[in-house]
Amino acid sequence: MCQQIAELVVLDERHIRHAIAEYLPPTENAHGRYPDIYVEWEGYGAFAIEFQLSGTFQTEISARCKHYKYERIPLLWILFGMNTSADLNRVFAT
Repeated sequence: MCQQIAELVVLDERHIRHAIAEYLPPTENAHGRYPDIYVEWEGYGAFAIEFQLSGTFQTEISARCKHYKYERIPLLWILFGMNTSADLNRVFAT
């Protein structure tokens, strides 16, 4: 999936560079991250894409969100295998 996204981002003339699962050193935090995809666009700056293909702890998701927020890098989540209708109905039913 990451490779497919990378093939698409290079088609845009604003593409400066991208990296797949490479270490992104911190500027505002003690530790960096390995975003699934990191992209830099001319005129828009950098952003990170994270794929969530399996279950993970909410603390890890929150930590990733906080990290990119502190680094001033917009984060796009792609969630796989989540039945949003059923999950949202369960949340609002309580």
